[in-house]
Amino acid sequence: MNISFNRTITKTAVSIITGSSKGENIFRIYAAALYAYLAYCLLQWPITALDTDLWYHLNSGRYIFENWSIPKDSYFSFIQPPREWVDYYWLFQALVFKIHSLFDYYGLVFLRAFIFFALITFIIKFLLKGYDGARHYWLIAIVFSFFLLLFLPRYHLIRPHMLSYLFVAAFLYILEFKPKKRILLPFLAVLWTNIHGVMYPIMILILLSYLAEIFFNHIRRKVHITPKDFTAIVPLIVSICAVYLTPHGWDLTWMPFVPTGFSSLYIIELGHLTLRDLFSFNFNNFVPNHPTVFNILLIFVAIAAVAAIRGGTIRLSQSLLLLGGIVLLTKGNRFRYEFVLLSLPVLQSGLKAIPVYADKKAYKVYKEISTFLAVLVLIIPLAGLCDIFRNLPRYPVSYRNLPKGVATFLNKVNVQGTLLNHPNNGGFLQWMLYPRYKIFMDMEVPFLFTNDDMFIAVNIFRNESFLQKTIDRYNPAFITVSIKDQLFKEIIKKFPQYRAVFFDDYEVLYANRELNPSIVSAYELKSLDPFRLAQSAIQSVSSINADPIREELLKVIAVYPDNGIANQYLAILYNLEGRYEKAIEHADNIIANYPESPTGYILKGDSLQNIKMYDKAIDSYKQAIKRQDAAEIHRKIGMVYFKKNMFHEAYKTLVGASDPYSPFTTYRDLYYLIYSAIKINKKREAEILFGYANQSVPATDQEWLKRYQELGAVLGQKIPQ
Repeated sequence: MNISFNRTITKTAVSIITGSSKGENIFRIYAAALYAYLAYCLLQWPITALDTDLWYHLNSGRYIFENWSIPKDSYFSFIQPPREWVDYYWLFQALVFKIHSLFDYYGLVFLRAFIFFALITFIIKFLLKGYDGARHYWLIAIVFSFFLLLFLPRYHLIRPHMLSYLFVAAFLYILEFKPKKRILLPFLAVLWTNIHGVMYPIMILILLSYLAEIFFNHIRRKVHITPKDFTAIVPLIVSICAVYLTPHGWDLTWMPFVPTGFSSLYIIELGHLTLRDLFSFNFNNFVPNHPTVFNILLIFVAIAAVAAIRGGTIRLSQSLLLLGGIVLLTKGNRFRYEFVLLSLPVLQSGLKAIPVYADKKAYKVYKEISTFLAVLVLIIPLAGLCDIFRNLPRYPVSYRNLPKGVATFLNKVNVQGTLLNHPNNGGFLQWMLYPRYKIFMDMEVPFLFTNDDMFIAVNIFRNESFLQKTIDRYNPAFITVSIKDQLFKEIIKKFPQYRAVFFDDYEVLYANRELNPSIVSAYELKSLDPFRLAQSAIQSVSSINADPIREELLKVIAVYPDNGIANQYLAILYNLEGRYEKAIEHADNIIANYPESPTGYILKGDSLQNIKMYDKAIDSYKQAIKRQDAAEIHRKIGMVYFKKNMFHEAYKTLVGASDPYSPFTTYRDLYYLIYSAIKINKKREAEILFGYANQSVPATDQEWLKRYQELGAVLGQKIPQ
């Protein structure tokens, strides 16, 4: 069966390489299969919080529909005076809000998939344009695959850039191959400048490149422009004027040129590419990482440009677009995507210019090399997709890395006021809390908020002086801070009016007891420390004096049942107390809300093991391993096999998990490995391991000394009394 499969792969690869219509058909079948698999993955992938920009777009979209006006200042913030700005993506905000209001997050999942497929369809059509059966379909497949792998992670986020990429591809496709459709460009230009107006310089770069080529060709040929030429020229000129067909008029003009120098220090995508970045190539399990994907595409662009220049097929517009893309690339990481899209005309022209070998001997060598590359084409995208889409989070939206519990609590208590927050979560908080609460700021920097605002916002949580000045000026009713921020935990002690009243998996909420005494009285966390809970190891949890902690955890769960940390520690406590059914309930809650995490499966496996449901315990642990391949989980599986007297399986599992040379492997772990080895007649291995354990059993641990003495008797060895 394997031989047959390998032959099929090879035949497919060879067919793609060869200049036959059969090769073209197989290429199209492969592309269709890739599309189908990608659709299956994308429509299953939920909305996730790599950042919280989506939610400030949703909030502004809601504002637009409720007020029938476009935001002109920081209406959701309590910073004074309000920051004024130009909402250059207002139409995108209205679009995503309306889709969300009609179809919830399911609609946004579909929107993301639809736009991504539209983009890659333009790309594949662009690369295939002008090709016949005598061309290198394997090469097109490679280039297309890397385009796909480059853009796919970018479409995990729902932001206006995803439509900008589509507009770039659509403009280029029409200008290159559909001259009769140029009449559509002004309409597309109006949409683009209202959906993502800050990107209008790229639109103008594209339009001016083709206008320059038209006029250059007329000058070179020494011919006058005729009325017929106006059908090609006028739509481009009108499209340039679309920059002013927005509600902002002239104000939009300067938005793309707002200095972002300091912003690059705290916004990763504004950081600059270095030569070291461009020469970095890393693969993991045959899958290139994201920078490597871009670097490989950059190599293809360079090869195609050289081939087009040597073949005399490169045009002025293509050269200008490539140069413009290079200039953009020097401006920041985020422009890698625009660069590869602007390089599409050069890529298409250059790939066509690569010759097909006529010499049989040369073609044979070429064919052998190409076969190997084509096999890679069939594997890399699939391996990349499997890597990107493994361990699906909660569908249709995952609240991991979002302060959903804090927002739920604030909406539950019958108050309103101001919330001092870190900008990273500002988008989500304003969506959940406005207009009852105003937050400090979000990440719309430097276009709405300033670098100075950002400097203050960051230092509030790590500098007592900054916090004091902010409290003196604004006296916020609530403060929310990262649950990992141990430094702030110490700083806030200097401000006794603020008390911790709630926490979720991401943040801890403090309330001002001078402004909200009833909330502090009802919800103050007196017995448990959320910061410690977030960092404590499972082994450190004890059932001793657990009642007040459990009471506060249950109070948190009553407000926000999906609190992962609270569910985790309740499950641990119930396991320690022998209340395994209750522990399973909380483990199941973690699994439902964080299916990509091993935590819930481990806790459930522990409970199932304790009630002697061994097979189900093993299944639960194996689910955990799919999410995190850790030695501790393998050790748990080995212990279940041990309890089932399945000593072959126990030894096989434990020997890989219980490294005797690791400082984390104890004499207790080694005991079960030695015992299993004895049971399956691996006496030599048992003797060696017994010798290691013999040196580590403490004299004070009488119970385990006795156990090892019994093992020693079986092996004919002694352990000191």
